[in-house]
Amino acid sequence: MKEFFTRGAANTGIKVPLRSLDGKETEHWLHVLGADSDAFRHAEHVAQRRVVRALADMPNASDAQRADLAREARVEALASLITGWSFDQPCDTHHKMELLREAPQIADMVDRLAVDRSLFINGRPASPSVAPGAQPS
Repeated sequence: MKEFFTRGAANTGIKVPLRSLDGKETEHWLHVLGADSDAFRHAEHVAQRRVVRALADMPNASDAQRADLAREARVEALASLITGWSFDQPCDTHHKMELLREAPQIADMVDRLAVDRSLFINGRPASPSVAPGAQPS
């Protein structure tokens, strides 16, 4: 049964090297939790509730407003997956959300890695070499 457990490893996370858009190695990295982590499940739930409440308060919301709310909820949930990094700025919610908004390729990469449960199986190497936009190796 334990061979299927992912929560513990998802809560531990993996260190992900960041590559430039042209695939060159950089000195930067992120520490990313898995989608089965307690932090992500909580943040996803909170973000979804916030969207539902906001839409209830805006019954005539336009499609663009709805899309903005959904996009911000996604960024908020994805930010909870990042628990450390090599950047000079503090790894706080504000800076994580700024990174994910302004570098959507990194948001997409974090999203893809977090849901790849094979990366979070206990005993598996915890450092995939991934360029933004590329698949984990």
